[in-house]
Amino acid sequence: MHLFMIVLIFTITSLSNLSLGKENLSVVKGNFSEFNQLTDEIHTHDPTWSPDGNRIAYCREDENGRRRIWVMNKDGTNRWQLTTGEGNFDDWYPRWSPDGSRVAFTSSREGLGFWTVSVSDKLLHQVPMETLGTTGTLDWGLMCDWSSDSKFLTFAFGQEGEIDIFTIPVDGGERIRLTSQSGSYQFATYDATGAHISYVAEKDGQDGIWIMPSTGGEARYLDTGGQPASFHRWSPDGRWILYQAERRLWCVKSTGGKPVEVTNDTLRGHTAAWTPDSQGVAFSGAISRPVDLLVVSLSGGNIELLDEELYAGQWWERSRPTWSPDGTRIAYVSRDTTIITLDRSNGEKRNITKGVGPTWSPDGERIAYIAREKEQWNLWNAAIDGSDAVRLTVGSNLKWAPSWSQDGEWVAYMENEGGWGIWVVPAYGGRPVRLTGVSHFAGFPTWLDSNSETVIFASVKPAGKKQNWNAWSVAVDGGKSEFFYGDLDSDIAWMDFSADGKSMVYSGWPSNLSSIFIKTIGTDAPPRVLVDQGATNPAFSPDGQSIAYYQDRSTRTNVWFADLSGLLKMSSLP
Repeated sequence: MHLFMIVLIFTITSLSNLSLGKENLSVVKGNFSEFNQLTDEIHTHDPTWSPDGNRIAYCREDENGRRRIWVMNKDGTNRWQLTTGEGNFDDWYPRWSPDGSRVAFTSSREGLGFWTVSVSDKLLHQVPMETLGTTGTLDWGLMCDWSSDSKFLTFAFGQEGEIDIFTIPVDGGERIRLTSQSGSYQFATYDATGAHISYVAEKDGQDGIWIMPSTGGEARYLDTGGQPASFHRWSPDGRWILYQAERRLWCVKSTGGKPVEVTNDTLRGHTAAWTPDSQGVAFSGAISRPVDLLVVSLSGGNIELLDEELYAGQWWERSRPTWSPDGTRIAYVSRDTTIITLDRSNGEKRNITKGVGPTWSPDGERIAYIAREKEQWNLWNAAIDGSDAVRLTVGSNLKWAPSWSQDGEWVAYMENEGGWGIWVVPAYGGRPVRLTGVSHFAGFPTWLDSNSETVIFASVKPAGKKQNWNAWSVAVDGGKSEFFYGDLDSDIAWMDFSADGKSMVYSGWPSNLSSIFIKTIGTDAPPRVLVDQGATNPAFSPDGQSIAYYQDRSTRTNVWFADLSGLLKMSSLP
């Protein structure tokens, strides 16, 4: 495949002319840097540089939805597969060793744990340790990092709020716990000297990055501007820390200072790796493309286009369209994140308020939604004309995907406090309550029954042989989460139920393109595909005869490069 390094150059605030073809690469201009796209495949992410700066290892998703480690030249050419093997497992989060000989990665090929692979001969080595999960499990919270002498790995692991930082010898030996107070410590990484390990945690009332000696001991707090950080990496010269927060990349001095935004909402930044000279980064990024709003009839399969070029977030950020209780209107989000209601009888549109993720109250008089205020995303409740807005949650933790209970008493939503979990809050004000733990991702809640007693959500918690994203249930008054439904052939999320409780629709990923499935509850009948080729985020109409959904315009995550030398030399940088 021939690669063309520059096809498009445009300001990062303009997407109207964006067209990324299968053999096209892009350059995006930001405030401080040009972002050069290095890969153009289905999904590539998690880059890591070779110590000499000439190559990048990364994770690539194949046509079967399985991830393996690949290597390419620093300009995106000469790509070749480093880890191989057939089976229902994934390799992800590669980390190149400081001596350049091996790449460490997380894998679910024989239980869940860490492996290394020789760059010269592709020889695999399983790091001797007890398994951290079941074969086939995909845990995005589990990653490792090398010590400067290429002899140890550090990682965060635990269960139900007891996640600690460990080190382990790569070639065999006991793992050592470095944090003595169990909490929600995540994303452990060494600095370039191996003298320090940093991690993300909320403790002592402060949410951000903490830095401690690599042998353990007292940790100091690095302020991330009040944002709940996640993935982060030290620059090789030790001066900077690049981190991910609110779906963007930020840079802050390792000694402290004001964070500076590297990427914005247009070109999302996720996992990243510094160049060996500390002047640039390779990162996982996805240009947000618009989606269309459609309705499909369950009786005849007829599809109707209601609106197009809407909110350009990725599938997990959009929430689902929401029907008014009488079925006459649909609320959804425009491309500029304005909540709109559409009257299906006459096509009239009304702008309600700025926000995302609207969910209609059972009486049709109000909506709950997520809105951004002073860099904080919180849950609000407003009249259907946008007036009388009341904030239901506070704090800097990211909240998403609200769902109003049928009895009108509760709003369920997902929040990232030490890990994504399911929460409920009284619909007209009160104390939020967390329903799920922190050891496994939980998100995209919906309500199972008219009594509003059970929340259904998506999680990657293992359930027997089912290791994909499955549907789980939890009682609103607390208790243990229970497995509800899963599909061995597909991840599932964004479930919704018909008013009579007999049918469930959901987004599924039997391949790299999402589809909408419908399943009859309480039977052994397999689900059937309702709409395929990028259809996602379905919502039942109140009469159970139609499904509103979004049609994706093929957003893909790829590896990008950013030269940050200009940003880092700015005299005004705090």
